[in-house]
Amino acid sequence: MDHKETFNTVALEYDKYRPAYPKKLFRDIVNYSNISQDCRILEIGCGTGQATQGFLELGYNNITCVELGSNLANITREKFKNEENVRAYNSPFEDWDGNPSNYDLAISGTAFHFINPKVGYPKVVP
Repeated sequence: MDHKETFNTVALEYDKYRPAYPKKLFRDIVNYSNISQDCRILEIGCGTGQATQGFLELGYNNITCVELGSNLANITREKFKNEENVRAYNSPFEDWDGNPSNYDLAISGTAFHFINPKVGYPKVVP
């Protein structure tokens, strides 16, 4: 099994025990990127929505999540099912057919290192 699929096999446990990102991280990202609350965020490798939650808590609610693991993506969908503008797609980022240039900010908490850099970097920074 490829290491990038490890967390998908223990998705419920991962969601339960994984520590949240510090709130300051999201404030710093917002301040550094200078995005407004109506901006579109692309989250690459959302897992179970740890970073999604952090942005929602700051009032950013237009978030597209791309997640390789089907179990992880399903947890994210369920968690944010009442958030009209939060969408979670189950797809390897390399194969995802969305257009990253349609977003104001592309982020990845702890997953981008799993993405093939020859595909991932040019896809995010055309």
